[in-house]
Amino acid sequence: MSAKRFISARDFPVHPVGGYHDWRQVRTIVQLRLFLIEDAAATVQIGGLQVIGVGSRAKTGNHHMTLSTVSGIDCFRGIMDSKPDRHHRTPKPALPDLRGQRIVVTGASGQLGRYLVEAIAAAGGTPVGFTHKAGSAEVGKPVDIADAVAVERAIDQAEPHAIIHAAAMTDVDGCEKDPLRADRINHEGAKNLARAAAGVGVYLIAVGTDFVFSGSAPPYSEDAPPDPVSVYGSSKRAGELAVLAASDSFAVARTAWVYGGLGKHFPRSMLNLLAARESVKVVADERGNPTFAADLADALMALVGLRPAGILHLTNEGSTSRFELAREVATLAGLDPERIQPTTVEAFLREYPLPARRPADSSLENDRAASLGVVLRPWREALAAYVPKLVIELDTAKA
Repeated sequence: MSAKRFISARDFPVHPVGGYHDWRQVRTIVQLRLFLIEDAAATVQIGGLQVIGVGSRAKTGNHHMTLSTVSGIDCFRGIMDSKPDRHHRTPKPALPDLRGQRIVVTGASGQLGRYLVEAIAAAGGTPVGFTHKAGSAEVGKPVDIADAVAVERAIDQAEPHAIIHAAAMTDVDGCEKDPLRADRINHEGAKNLARAAAGVGVYLIAVGTDFVFSGSAPPYSEDAPPDPVSVYGSSKRAGELAVLAASDSFAVARTAWVYGGLGKHFPRSMLNLLAARESVKVVADERGNPTFAADLADALMALVGLRPAGILHLTNEGSTSRFELAREVATLAGLDPERIQPTTVEAFLREYPLPARRPADSSLENDRAASLGVVLRPWREALAAYVPKLVIELDTAKA
């Protein structure tokens, strides 16, 4: 039987209802609270408005609500109905059966790595995490991937059935300032892992980046010639070549604009900026594929089961600009998207100079993964599943 819950305005206070912006807040809070309720009916009382909704939670955690009764202002139904139908969702890639298998994850304490550890466990496998520093014992053991002997020893001890290489130096400007360290981690580290894996006959898939392209000729297929314009992109490209040279059975899965989980990422940065400022300028002439780390982890797990070789692209479907992405984040968080104002890369760099160049449009095509049946949902759908959880996380941290 469905359980009934009452959700009070005290849980997530909003401004007094009085405009479109406020109604978006109410809609978002309905989503925020109902994603916790599976197959449930709920009554929401906010600012004198009572909403009775019925529906069921999708596994992604986001909830589309069918209104049965609204007392307050009739236009609330219209605003809810104006949103895309959340009942029609893109199926997640099927996780392989990994029972009895040990899967090494490098960068296990990082943004993507933590999702990979969860996905491996969900598939019945045993995650074996390698981290870049001590103090992350809950997710793995420290292994310096730039030390070939240490890597070989760690692989021998782990006795894995497959390796997902997700560790990287992803600080784009940091790479530009310290190219030797970038090469040590992104190139030599990948080479050491690939050679060790090849030496024991274990499959390896490495996570790559859209930054191997300049952004001058999008969208990029898997066969497009790389032309990086930054130290980060060049070091990651060198890592790709090292992985593919170690074994013709290994794979590189390039991704882009990854967000989600702990640490710094674009949606978190936007909400923190909006909490501190009345308006924020975001570049409108830089484009790419926003990718939810949880979706990427599931897709990588599917590929571990399929064992493809060569280059693949793995992003949520569709591309957008940084500006459009920022406005979508604001809307999903119940904030006024008009607070996000467009600017250009040139104008932004005049005010905030950065050492490294970014691709103008690094949009990737995901043809090879799709041909294997591995397709990530549209980026807007993934973002709508994540931002409400992020809002709860940020609000909890403030409390």
